[in-house]
Parts: sequence; C-alpha cells; structure tokens
Amino acid sequence: MTRVPKQKVWLNEVLPQYDEMRFRQVTRVSYQQFDVILNLISEDRIFHTSLKQLSLRFNWQLRCLDFGISGTGASAHNTARLFGTGDGSTIIRITRRIIKALLRLKCRFIYWPNEEERNEIVAETFQYLPRCIGWIYGTKIPLHEAPVTNKDSYYDKDKHSSTNYL
Repeated sequence: MTRVPKQKVWLNEVLPQYDEMRFRQVTRVSYQQFDVILNLISEDRIFHTSLKQLSLRFNWQLRCLDFGISGTGASAHNTARLFGTGDGSTIIRITRRIIKALLRLKCRFIYWPNEEERNEIVAETFQYLPRCIGWIYGTKIPLHEAPVTNKDSYYDKDKHSSTNYL
C-alpha cells in the first residue's frame, strides 16, 4: 500500500490568512465560531486517548472544510485525497468523533425554555411566527426566483430567495 503524502500547508498557512467572508464560505463557520466550538469539544474524552491521532485542531479544520465543500459524505473522499488523510474513512472517523463530542454538549444548548423565556420568545417573534416558542434553524434551499405571492417571506438573512428545510 502506498503512503499518501500529507498536505498541512494549506490548512496551517493559507486558510488562517483568509478574510472572514472567505473563511466562512470554506468552513461554514466564522473564525470566532470555529474557536468556540474547538474549545467546547477539546476536553471531551474522545480526543484524549492513548491512540496516535491527528491533532484536534487539524481534525476540526478538516471537518469544517469538508462540510464547507459540500456537506455530504461524498466529499469526504475528495477532502481525504486533497490533504492526504487516507481513503476517506479517516475523515468519516473524524466526523464521528466530533459529532459524539458535540452530542455530549447538547443539553447545554438545546433545552425547553421556562415560562419567562417562552413569553420573551413569543413577544420577540410574534410578528413572524405567532405563538411559536421553538424552531430549528434549517438548511436553506435556494430558489431560482421568489414566488409571486408573499415574495418577502422567501428572503433569507442574506437577502436571497430561499426556503428552509426543517
């Protein structure tokens, strides 16, 4: 079996030089979000084993980059070939480890609001989502053009016509 050369120059030297917009386009998170998530998962036991592993920062960079490329499992092989991390199964293992670490944090971020919080949410969103106290920010599905009726209802935060997949 032939060893695949490792390519860390782009991740370590080029990616950090990107401006905020380009970084977000490539990774789907901002620099600040990247660091916050990295810090949140860094203490998870899954990253502190006796096994020889790539660094957590490298893992997280690869995973963000892979999501940014297309967000599908199919891109794991392309990312692996580009950065010399095996045949794609390494990226899949990295993804599983990161997801396990994130899932262990879910109760800190996903919870049912108390009565005061529910009243605040209803008051803040009544104009858009009457009496709704919870929603999930979903994946945007871009539309070629906005529908004729209720056109403004289909503009996303980036001022593009889209709808959410919830």
